[in-house]
Amino acid sequence: MVSSTRSHTWRVALAGGATMTTRFLMCATGFLPQPATPDIPGIDTFTGRVVYASRWDTDYDFAGKRAAVIGTGSTAVQLIPEIADLTEELTVYQRTPMWVMPKLDAPIPAPVRALFRRLPASQRAVRWVTDATQEMAMLIAMWRFRRFRRVNDAVKRIAALFRYLQVRDPQMRRGLTPAYDYGCKRPTVSNDYYRTLAREDVNLDTTGIDHIAPNGIVTADGRTREIDVLILATGFDVWEKNLPAIEVIGRDGRNLGKWWRETAFAAYEGLTMPYFPNFLNSAGPYSWVGLSWFTTVECQMRRIARLFGEVRRRDAVSFEVREEANEKFLDDMTTRIADSVFALGNCTRSRSYWFNAKGETPLFRPTSVAEAVRAQDTFPLEDYLFS
Repeated sequence: MVSSTRSHTWRVALAGGATMTTRFLMCATGFLPQPATPDIPGIDTFTGRVVYASRWDTDYDFAGKRAAVIGTGSTAVQLIPEIADLTEELTVYQRTPMWVMPKLDAPIPAPVRALFRRLPASQRAVRWVTDATQEMAMLIAMWRFRRFRRVNDAVKRIAALFRYLQVRDPQMRRGLTPAYDYGCKRPTVSNDYYRTLAREDVNLDTTGIDHIAPNGIVTADGRTREIDVLILATGFDVWEKNLPAIEVIGRDGRNLGKWWRETAFAAYEGLTMPYFPNFLNSAGPYSWVGLSWFTTVECQMRRIARLFGEVRRRDAVSFEVREEANEKFLDDMTTRIADSVFALGNCTRSRSYWFNAKGETPLFRPTSVAEAVRAQDTFPLEDYLFS
């Protein structure tokens, strides 16, 4: 995608060779369109079926198969209990254990459902309480780590108690204990994950993979386990392939991906960048708000509506964020993150995709949802150049 300053348009090259022209352009590819293939010797030689967790093969029959899952992140925590019920034998290869919390989930009683139907405001009130509780926990445990380190420690103790109650084998329990602070890596909730790992037909391997053979996986101690299907729950290549997911060339030939990697991942309010007029990058750096992706999208839509409202009011053909506004926003975000678990906690062994190659964490907006929403409704319109 290339910007034309003279005509105030973007030229988009399509896969089939055709091109299209548009005045305004939004890249809404998200953080996670491209899964990461683990750099394990021999992975290309495996002769069985390979399935990416993010690109599930709905036609493959797992019944009676010997399966292996590489990865124990948030996707794997959801996947493993389900796939274990389908396969004859399942082996889970863990590199980094996860913080797993109990899932406080229960059927909603019929009288409560009836109340929700008669009085919709009651359902919205319950939703507000659950959202506010989760957000408060995130703010305290992650963004206000400097002041509330003890709260983070308390969360870890709760997780340890949950692990103790569900995993009776001391050796397995030690292998499932994270060696980093809560919040460094994406935490998750599950009532079935630990129980599944303790099943007789499920194996947890924390030895480390040496290489993959045509018929199975060879661990660092020389053992070979033959498998029929390899499931890759190994996350996403956020920083090399997904931000941005396609090549974007802005004003004066500035390459967005190259510019981000050579300087810093930055986008004003997580959406717009200088030298990229009439361009919006949904899910840009510092855009992820709160614990819900829907919150992030809705927050950005408020900003877009206000921005385009000003474009219409001025009868403008182009907008572009000022460079000084972008730098000021970046300074504010990095200052706030300096108080977070990312900067002050023990995250060295988390191996989290939230960190880029420089050790920065520019995915999250380290504020409350309420503050982020206010910012979208009040950002200075003078931070943009309109023409």
